[in-house]
Amino acid sequence: MEIGARLKEARESQNMTLEDVQQETKIQTRYLQAIEKGNFSIMPGKFYTRAFIRQYAEAVGLDAESLMEEHKSELPSSSEEEYIQYTRLQRQKDESPSGRNSAFLSFLPKLTIILLIVGILVVALVFYQKTMGSSNDNDSPTQQTDEPVDTYERSGSNGNSPEDSGKASADESEANQEEEEKDSSNSQSKDDDESNESTQEEDKQEDETKEEPKKQLVLKEKGQTQNGVTPISVYELQNSEELKVTFSTVNGSTSYVDIKGASGNLIFMENAIKDGQEVDLNGQKEVTINIGRTPGVTLKINGEPLEYPISPDKQDVQKIRIIKASAE
Repeated sequence: MEIGARLKEARESQNMTLEDVQQETKIQTRYLQAIEKGNFSIMPGKFYTRAFIRQYAEAVGLDAESLMEEHKSELPSSSEEEYIQYTRLQRQKDESPSGRNSAFLSFLPKLTIILLIVGILVVALVFYQKTMGSSNDNDSPTQQTDEPVDTYERSGSNGNSPEDSGKASADESEANQEEEEKDSSNSQSKDDDESNESTQEEDKQEDETKEEPKKQLVLKEKGQTQNGVTPISVYELQNSEELKVTFSTVNGSTSYVDIKGASGNLIFMENAIKDGQEVDLNGQKEVTINIGRTPGVTLKINGEPLEYPISPDKQDVQKIRIIKASAE
């Protein structure tokens, strides 16, 4: 007797319906039906297949380990499950308090040096402002008092007549006017130079903006839903060597996710994806992202939101294949 038939027989002997098992295990009814029929192809992954069967067996009062050992030839390989356990242990090690404390202590000397430099700069700036303010206050009264005294001394001590004094004043006024015209001409020339430099800089920036190609994510093929096979939709990533995927959960939900390379090698796998989790795929020319439950997670490619080609309401398990466009 196959494992699905054993589970169904045990459920019926307990007078339980599929809805009762669903309430007990929180597994969707369609997956429970697939297990009883031995149709494991619609499962979101091999790990979920083994986990769902174990929960089903415990819910109907069977020894899960003995049952799975007896029917291990019917079940998917457990290599992925071992990989998940390893990644969890590694993540727990990386997130341990000792690791965080060590990282903080190694950063502390750098933080101290940065704060010290900032403090020195602030003190120097305050000192400079005070020095300049004091210098300006001292210079202003001296200039105001020197001019009347100097004029008085020239007109009184030299014994010049009023006519000579008027002529000298006219000469001085003419000289001042010429100086002002010269300063105005220099200022206008300087403003023209600055305006030309600003125009050239704006033209340069505009040329650079025009030359930079726009990054695009183009849908090349929409996946087809048929015969219970997971649909694969194909996108082409144009004008970008960067490839980074960012996941976001929806309303506190989550999903199983795995990513494989062009040759089918496993690059990344997570049983329950986290909100804001990023995967750097810069070295890959082609990747396939398998999402076990699309209503529970959204994703961005290089910061650009990607809409599922098939509505999550119609197809919850989907695969997205991204291929980098070759440079022309």
